[in-house]
Amino acid sequence: MNDLVKISLFKTALQVTPVKDILLYDFYYSVLNGDYKNEVEEIRSNPEKAKELKKKLTAVTRLGTFKERNAEGLTKHSGRICIDIDGKENPHLNNWHEVRNTLGTWKEVEFSSLSASGKGVFLVMVIAY
Repeated sequence: MNDLVKISLFKTALQVTPVKDILLYDFYYSVLNGDYKNEVEEIRSNPEKAKELKKKLTAVTRLGTFKERNAEGLTKHSGRICIDIDGKENPHLNNWHEVRNTLGTWKEVEFSSLSASGKGVFLVMVIAY
């Protein structure tokens, strides 16, 4: 992993202009360190309010740095592709910890984590070519 890869950080999921650029590694560390634990626990314990609460979460663009959060706003690609696997589209899956842990062992996967709702996972993979 290239520890100097940067991504953009947004105050909330609705914000269009980034607050700043951060190292991708720092985002991984924040997730693993539980920096969003309180917000995530609130989302998971209030399923009826989850959609609105998720909009208030800090957001990042794992694909790179952006001047605005849209296709034309990309300033530098991270060399990564991000994949979200959601429970809504996969109702047959119910053990998301196991899905995350299994996919996280694949050599192609740089980072895997549960989604904010806990009913899905996101994966970050380095683009080989």
